[in-house]
Amino acid sequence: MAVTRDGGGYYLVGKDGGVFSFGDARFQGSLGATALTGTIAGIAVDNATQGYWLVGANGSLYTFGARSFGSVGHVALAHPVVGIAASQDGLGYRFAGSDGGVFCFGNAAFLGALGGVALHAPIVGMTSID
Repeated sequence: MAVTRDGGGYYLVGKDGGVFSFGDARFQGSLGATALTGTIAGIAVDNATQGYWLVGANGSLYTFGARSFGSVGHVALAHPVVGIAASQDGLGYRFAGSDGGVFCFGNAAFLGALGGVALHAPIVGMTSID
């Protein structure tokens, strides 16, 4: 789930990449009819463009009215990506892995991670801190 900048709307995303918009959230496309190699793990709103990003469990990034700052879709990940969080200004984002690893793109600063720490249960999501 991702909330619009003014809080007047939100998006929901399915594992198949289907995007559903409510309130003042503007639908800009989805992957619902696209054959994917994996599942979608999360959605985040780009506050610079009011577009959105979808991230796949394999680290692939899909943009809808938003700029790409990179991804890890080309890397063989040891653990799946479970969420995405945008920088407040829309000029970057972070991915979280189920092992607590964090990948930063654009102006999203790296503030720490849990990669390499023995967790009692996997990480299941991420939210913005900016």
